[in-house]
Amino acid sequence: MGRMRALLLSFLGGAVFLSYEIYWVRIFSFATSSRPYTFGLVLGIYLTGLALGALAARFLYIPSRSSSRRILGWLYLASVLLCYLTIPLTVWFAALKFYGYWYGLIPLFLAACLFGGIFPLLVKAAGIREEEAGHGVALLSGANILGSLAGSLTAGFYLMDVLPLARASALSALFGLACALLAFPLPGRKPSFRKLLPLLLVPAAAGGILAANGLLHNEMYKKLMYMPRHVVKRPFQEVIENKSGVICLSDEGVVFGDGAYDGRLNTDLYPKTNAEIEMAYLTFLFHPEPRRILVVGLATGAWTQVMVHGPGVESVTAIEINPGYLELIEQSPEVSSLLTNPKVEIVIDDGRRWLDRNREERFDYIVLNTTFHWRSGATNLLSREFLALVKDHLNPGGVALINTTGSREAAATAEEAFPHLAAYGIYLAASESPMELDKERFTRIIDEYRVEGKDVLDLSDPEQAEELDYYLRQNYRREGERWRQRAREAGIITDDNMLTEFR
Repeated sequence: MGRMRALLLSFLGGAVFLSYEIYWVRIFSFATSSRPYTFGLVLGIYLTGLALGALAARFLYIPSRSSSRRILGWLYLASVLLCYLTIPLTVWFAALKFYGYWYGLIPLFLAACLFGGIFPLLVKAAGIREEEAGHGVALLSGANILGSLAGSLTAGFYLMDVLPLARASALSALFGLACALLAFPLPGRKPSFRKLLPLLLVPAAAGGILAANGLLHNEMYKKLMYMPRHVVKRPFQEVIENKSGVICLSDEGVVFGDGAYDGRLNTDLYPKTNAEIEMAYLTFLFHPEPRRILVVGLATGAWTQVMVHGPGVESVTAIEINPGYLELIEQSPEVSSLLTNPKVEIVIDDGRRWLDRNREERFDYIVLNTTFHWRSGATNLLSREFLALVKDHLNPGGVALINTTGSREAAATAEEAFPHLAAYGIYLAASESPMELDKERFTRIIDEYRVEGKDVLDLSDPEQAEELDYYLRQNYRREGERWRQRAREAGIITDDNMLTEFR
């Protein structure tokens, strides 16, 4: 094998296999609802497989009397097919058994083992002599590293932004099969069936991938989320994939972001189908007159749609990290007007980064409608350092609404940052000033409240009046004190300890 071909194979191999690591992290992160250990687990198993594969090459492939190029071609072919099949196999295992997706780590490991044997064989096939071993191996290794960098960047920042994961995986597999073709030796003038077989199998495998790709990945996100229960669930109405994540919309209007509940496309207070939508309306109880509101976590847009129609509200700035939600909002009549409402500014950015870059901005009310405290990255929006940043953006008398998602540590951190707390369910309204909680004023607001011209509650209807009375009967300050008591023995979340993610 020529030196240039070996360098090309090293580059393309690194690109293909690192792209698959990106895909695997996506699929296992979705299955685990973005548990923080997922990336480390996938990477650790992948690297262990590479190491064992390289060790196997020393004892199995290199001493073999068979052609190095032939073994190399078979390794590329088998490892690429296993890489490609890891995702549908993971989905299949999940559909058979609760948490069965973990069995998908087995084909992942085997694929890494096979790939690990490729580099030592490339060194042998390239004919690098002993006196030039340092220079020759360095060139091959450099090509592999550059390919790995190119593959991960291309897959993570481009392919997953323009293609569904299933198609991106198929495209990477086709490049991997091209590597197998390059690796196999030419059959010669009088080829035997043994020499022709691999050259026939590679295009057959490519054709099989193209033909079966849709079937193999059919409803994969539904199966990963519901596992064996997927058979009693209807297909998702919408699946939006991009480099920022996966958004799924169920037939009931429930939205899931990367495998975790993310709200509903509904703003009604009665009949209430959107759990905790009342928190958007309670904005006007916790703060007497919020004019400027910041929402960190736009998601479905339901909360933002409610708040922008509140009395006296001049502007709502909503920060969302995943632009796919804009596509979802545009398709949903109940919230689509957010995209054209002059009082709404939607910014696609990381919430913490935006606050850090816009130090001069001040708000009366800041909603931290963040995700579950145990998910990867949750520390960035719960830590002591982040709440200090939030405080810097509040006007005098301003209120921050913190979604603790039930975490005592999140409550303890909020208590340290703010002297005054009120609570409803898992939400803490926190301020540096005492909150008025004028329930008579709140009653008048709800009586006149309209969202897109539709009355929120008709208080002449006893059932709807009872809905309001329920919120008026709550003792929000007492609930705040209960949270203080619960948080007494809890630790403070910091950027360094990442307490809710890694206990």
